[in-house]
Amino acid sequence: DGAGETASDSPFLKSLYSLSGEESTQEAFTAHQSFRPPASMHQSEHQTFRPTKTVETLVDELIQQALARSTLEEAFIEAEPATDTDILVIPYHDIPVRPQDRFKDAIDNSDAAFIPKLRRKPNAMEPLNHQELMSTPWLSPYRTEILQAPLNPAQPFNQPGTWRCASLDSQPAVVISHAADLQALANKLRDENVSEIALGMENHSERSFQGFLCALELTTRHQDYVIDALALRSELSALAPLFTDPSVIKVLHHARDAVLWLQRDAGLFLVNMLDTEIVARDLGWADPSLAGCVARAARVQIPPLESQHSIDWRRRPLTDGVVRAARLRTHYLLDVYDVVRHLTRDDSPYPFRIPIRKSAQLAVKAYQKSRLGGQDALEALRRDLCQQHGIVLTSKAQSRVFEALVFWRDRVARIRDESVQYVLDDKSLMILTRDCPTRFVALERSFRHTPHKGIPVLLNELRRPLFWEIACALDPHHQRMPMEAALETEMSSHVEGGSIVDRGEIGFGWFQ
Repeated sequence: DGAGETASDSPFLKSLYSLSGEESTQEAFTAHQSFRPPASMHQSEHQTFRPTKTVETLVDELIQQALARSTLEEAFIEAEPATDTDILVIPYHDIPVRPQDRFKDAIDNSDAAFIPKLRRKPNAMEPLNHQELMSTPWLSPYRTEILQAPLNPAQPFNQPGTWRCASLDSQPAVVISHAADLQALANKLRDENVSEIALGMENHSERSFQGFLCALELTTRHQDYVIDALALRSELSALAPLFTDPSVIKVLHHARDAVLWLQRDAGLFLVNMLDTEIVARDLGWADPSLAGCVARAARVQIPPLESQHSIDWRRRPLTDGVVRAARLRTHYLLDVYDVVRHLTRDDSPYPFRIPIRKSAQLAVKAYQKSRLGGQDALEALRRDLCQQHGIVLTSKAQSRVFEALVFWRDRVARIRDESVQYVLDDKSLMILTRDCPTRFVALERSFRHTPHKGIPVLLNELRRPLFWEIACALDPHHQRMPMEAALETEMSSHVEGGSIVDRGEIGFGWFQ
């Protein structure tokens, strides 16, 4: 404390150490200061001379005493709770019209279970049971059809090299953005009795809580199709008869997410699917990525899919460059399929039924909404983020702030249909947990050395509710409505010339 106390007078050090027997407190502090036990202490007594409080407990007591000398009311000066409506009405400054605002189906970001968007069931082995659909939404309604699909295609496969996909520049893709054109495509593929198609999807998740499909790529042996999944979101069910036809192999690469996106947005399921990534990994290919598989099978070099992360798939119209990037996901995938079928012949050590069965285990998974885990999951997340970002939390109060901010960003993301990383990315989450700012100047200081180089726009709009969450976490027993008249009085004393002045109070950044 530096207030003239000696070590033996300090209430914190007195409470930190305890002695057994009749040793005096002064002897304990003598031992503490010299880092060795007093000469009069026997070995058995020295073994009982030990700290009885953790560092976290001591830090918490220091904070509580500091708060008693000051007041936690200061933490609430700029804090204010927010209703769901308050959070929702904040304008979206960066984009005037969001695609999800035009969706015909309402977006449900609540904790309620996701109900599959299935109104009819083509190619059914078991009839659609609406009661089961509502009571057990975690089970795929097509699980019987998926798991009992034939393990080997009826049609003979092409020998590698006998059929080679034309180059991207030889033939333009067909872009479909009208419902009539989509239905015509479905009818055309049905009439042609296609035996295999390649599928790919472009999903946007940065500015949506659950994400949504923006484009769907479909490639046959003769043509690439790029389907505008934003314009045709409610009409994609026209592809259900094709996608659930067990006589048509659906070839995808890294299908784990794609099968869930189709269920989430269109109620589409894939029966008889092959994930070429499974084959590439099982066979030990050096590069199991799509680019690696295409280079091995088609002898064509394509850029890795990671290079497409900068593309905003929400923007319309689809430019030639964006359409070309979309085609790369499926244009050469049937070449890969031909090589895979040759390597997985029935007489090979790795027959085709193995990857087909593994792919079915992916296809049978049902989409479920993401939820926050329990206390153990939060503790694991806190440890992982501390290690990842090199931040050390020294107080239980900071752990409470971390938990409060995790729940707060999840709530804001659900209400505004944003990703939790857009609301508050992990790096910023840990910085705010470490600093616990409850004033604007402290918040500005915390974000000065982040990649944002300043407070993000949305977080700046929500800073008062953010301060409220932090202040309530610092003092969990101080739940109350915000002061009105007193709040205005306190705020006016800290404002000069329209800006808040840092007076150095404890509420300006608790742990800085």
